[in-house]
Amino acid sequence: MTNQFGLLESYREHPKFLALTEPHADKFAAAQDAAARLAQKQRQILVTSTRLRGARLRLRMITIGGILGSVALVVLLFIALRRFWPIELLIGWLCLVGLRRHTRSRIVALARLKASVLDDSASLLAPLRVEADVAERRKAEAIQRIAREWGAYCVGFNGYPPDWDDRRRTARVRDGYACGLCGWPHGAQRRVRNLHVHHREPLSRGGNNSFENLVTLCHVCHRKQEGPGHKRIKYQKRRR
Repeated sequence: MTNQFGLLESYREHPKFLALTEPHADKFAAAQDAAARLAQKQRQILVTSTRLRGARLRLRMITIGGILGSVALVVLLFIALRRFWPIELLIGWLCLVGLRRHTRSRIVALARLKASVLDDSASLLAPLRVEADVAERRKAEAIQRIAREWGAYCVGFNGYPPDWDDRRRTARVRDGYACGLCGWPHGAQRRVRNLHVHHREPLSRGGNNSFENLVTLCHVCHRKQEGPGHKRIKYQKRRR
């Protein structure tokens, strides 16, 4: 699961990530407050609109009246023509279907009326919309900056970075879930293997965690690479 930064929630509480987001906390709060004020003003306009109140009242009356009328029609037909009760039930069902379709059309018309009311109040909403747009743009710029700084921190991390699970998953998707050397599972050898993500240039030799330095390898090819611990790599059965 990702958050508003497009990053995994699992390391949202990482100290470095918190240190990067803290200077921009006011921008996030300003965007949230501006959006809340705009939404509140829109609700006030919609609640005080006489056209909307009349449309809602008519919709309720039509819905309640249609249901009661359909039930009453079925009851009267059943009393008058008991032998033809399947036809009576069919007539009642058709009435309800027609009422449902009519209600849907009225709901669509009500939504259009809401949009019309808000358009008529554009002059009242314009300052709040401008404020919300500016705050949202500053928030987006802050998110991009945080994402860049967090990415640079993880790339240069000495060891497996906090977002290693995310990077490993992205590298596997990029490589099509296939080994970069033997091509498994698309090669001739079909026996079951594990897919690992390997650093082309080891971290101990100055490599980093950038995607250019990551490659997907099956555990057999990974075992053949130079580096500490590679010779001990074995097949691990997946947990179900």
